[in-house]
Amino acid sequence: MILVEVEEIIRLEDLKNLLNRHIEDLRVKKQRLDHFASIIKRLDEKEEAFKKLLSKLENLSMEMLSYFDTSDISKDIQLIERELQKIKFEYEQKEISVRKELTSSEFNEEAIDRYYKDVSAFLDERTKLMDDLARRQREIFGESMKKIRDELTIVNRLIDVFTKKVESLPKGGELRRHLSLIRERVERLESDLPSKVEDLEKIHKNSTEMFKGLYEKTKSEITSLKEELQKFVVKNELIGKEEMTIFEALHVIAHEMKRHTFEFNEALELLRKKVLRASDEELQDLLLSLSKKSFLILTLAIR
Repeated sequence: MILVEVEEIIRLEDLKNLLNRHIEDLRVKKQRLDHFASIIKRLDEKEEAFKKLLSKLENLSMEMLSYFDTSDISKDIQLIERELQKIKFEYEQKEISVRKELTSSEFNEEAIDRYYKDVSAFLDERTKLMDDLARRQREIFGESMKKIRDELTIVNRLIDVFTKKVESLPKGGELRRHLSLIRERVERLESDLPSKVEDLEKIHKNSTEMFKGLYEKTKSEITSLKEELQKFVVKNELIGKEEMTIFEALHVIAHEMKRHTFEFNEALELLRKKVLRASDEELQDLLLSLSKKSFLILTLAIR
């Protein structure tokens, strides 16, 4: 038997074309992989932002529930907390569902695009819901803090009035010192108040007293301050107890309405809503008494 050796000669041009086809094939595959990688990266960034926001709102919700514990406000915060837990549960269920789908289907461009659109839409919708919940958290916090700050502002204004009032009295210096001590407590409460909802976590960590229910404790301290101020001015005969009630109510009305001038009948109408137990005659007598003691200026206009 004779063996014949056959040599196959590949021209350089053919080799070059073969290599170019392989390169093009690899380029197309790389393009597809880059597309997959881009989709996964965008989705990963969106998912991380979602989880970060959810975690932040959950932490804020816990801090708010503790700070506003036992107050009426806590009911609104509990509603937000339930919404957050619902979003978290839905996310966990979605995660399980998507994982099953990916492992049971072929990994191709159509599948990855469908996966991106589905998960992206889910995250966008839940992120919008969380943005609304975050806004509600800020609103609840802002409204509650405004109530506290408004009360402290009114106490400060009352202290200002009585400080001027005692200047001409024989024991003016001693009375001013006592009023200054009350003002210091007001200022301390003001400085301890959180300016934004995110401050609650920091206050909680640095708090030397019980953080839980601190909002209600602050309200109680303000009530105590007002009672102390009332006892002080009544004891030193600067103003009567009923007069003080009306005078404080007038300051509240002026602060709420951002006005300091009222017609007599208008003032009566507004006071009726604040001081329910006083008759019109009693309110009129108290206003006249406050005017005589120079706490009010009543003007008479002839039509």
